[in-house]
Amino acid sequence: MYKNDPLFISDEMAKFNEGSKNLTRKVHGAQYPDAIDPAGNNDNVHRLLMSSELGVIYGYRDEMARPIPGKTFSLDEHISVLPEKTARKWFNADSVFVYDLPVDDPYRGIYNHCTGVVITKKGRTGFMLKLYFTDEGKKNEKRYLQALRKAIWYRDTEWKYDREDNKRAIRKHWDGVSE
Repeated sequence: MYKNDPLFISDEMAKFNEGSKNLTRKVHGAQYPDAIDPAGNNDNVHRLLMSSELGVIYGYRDEMARPIPGKTFSLDEHISVLPEKTARKWFNADSVFVYDLPVDDPYRGIYNHCTGVVITKKGRTGFMLKLYFTDEGKKNEKRYLQALRKAIWYRDTEWKYDREDNKRAIRKHWDGVSE
């Protein structure tokens, strides 16, 4: 299960999500508090995505990533968080989450280990990576994670989403067109 949800949402979408969540709770009542709980802001979107992904894999959520009644899922049991100092030094990030995912159908028959990595910084879009390893590669996983250092780096300057700039970048990437 690999979701295509946005990793950064606009202020307008955050307001819409909050209204949607409130309406759902009003319609379904308190017995259904997490039935539809869209990411209301950029601070929790990555945690919700990891929780949904792992919850479905381990049987705590259904195929639509909704919680299964009576089952509780603890992220702390499945996710490691790099120390804040390491996150800053490696990526200039606030948080880095690392977790193992089962591989049912190994790629090329040998890549039978998968590690999820989520790199986040408050107010910025996050990065969700999936790293696939052979048995030998898994033994060197820490070295491969360290090799990512500074390959992804959050700038310290203020960043604002620019819809037109995003459209130009998409056109340039997909069509080879620049303005």
